[in-house]
Amino acid sequence: MTEKRVTVKELSDYLLDLIKDGYGDHNVELSINYDNCDHIQPLNEVHVCRDCKYIDWITLRGRSF
Repeated sequence: MTEKRVTVKELSDYLLDLIKDGYGDHNVELSINYDNCDHIQPLNEVHVCRDCKYIDWITLRGRSF
């Protein structure tokens, strides 16, 4: 499996480009792959843990149906 890494700045740049292109008010959907199949679901929650002991985490959670 090839590992693609994106920095926080790169992610921010991608998002700012979407806003500049007029997509700022659009909903975000997550593409999740499991069981060799892609599953699309709406982004429901973004949780940022800034007070973790060793590393800060950002968790993206989709809506369960």
